[in-house]
Amino acid sequence: MKFALAIWICSFTNGECSPKVNIPELFNTWNECVVEAHRLSIILPHTVDDINQYKLATKFSCKEIYVEGA
Repeated sequence: MKFALAIWICSFTNGECSPKVNIPELFNTWNECVVEAHRLSIILPHTVDDINQYKLATKFSCKEIYVEGA
């Protein structure tokens, strides 16, 4: 099994989220996926203007997937 990471940037003022971004890298463990999600959660909101105005933060999903031969 591998884990696929998807991440969104969301506004806590209006509850809307950007379209999800599927991270192309697959992770070997849940822990690796979650650690990368948290690392990106520090970086991504700073790439968007008005982070404070819209109270931006991230949400993420680490989904277990079957990869043949893995």
